[in-house]
Amino acid sequence: MAKRRPAGDGMVRKREDGRWEGRIVVGHKSNGDSIFRYISAPTQKELSANLDVTSTPLVTEHEIIFGSADRGVFALDKPTLFIKWRAETLPSLVYTAPYSSTPQAAVETSPVSSQGMVYIGASDGYLYAIDQSTGIIKDKLYFGAPVFSTVAVSGNRMIVCDFAGNVYCLSSKAAEE
Repeated sequence: MAKRRPAGDGMVRKREDGRWEGRIVVGHKSNGDSIFRYISAPTQKELSANLDVTSTPLVTEHEIIFGSADRGVFALDKPTLFIKWRAETLPSLVYTAPYSSTPQAAVETSPVSSQGMVYIGASDGYLYAIDQSTGIIKDKLYFGAPVFSTVAVSGNRMIVCDFAGNVYCLSSKAAEE
């Protein structure tokens, strides 16, 4: 019996016809089989971003949201796989393999959604709060060290760890009022 691939699991490969194909699991049928969405392009470069990151995409009802190794955060329209929005991050504070050349704006963490916002830490040392429907960066907080771990959200609190070993517990003022 084949192992069930989780939603958000994906890959990029070169097909036999020479075209490049990106594939992502967007859900499962009632029998457990994976439902895939595909996008293809004549060259790997035309896929528009370096997706060689270790994070898991956030798959919602309408979007597939993920970080890239060189261009920040992307949201694809789930039914069509067209780019819905992109939120650019700043240049990385450190360069990690396999993308050790400049300029890199790596997002190695998995996005987390809460109350219409997407929260994601980046290699530039910022935690970003991005409007999930528009991709507009609503707020960002600088830690001074890259954020390589996915944030944890519970109620109105968020736990963030940075590469310097600091652990932060943040709370939403709006939720406290």
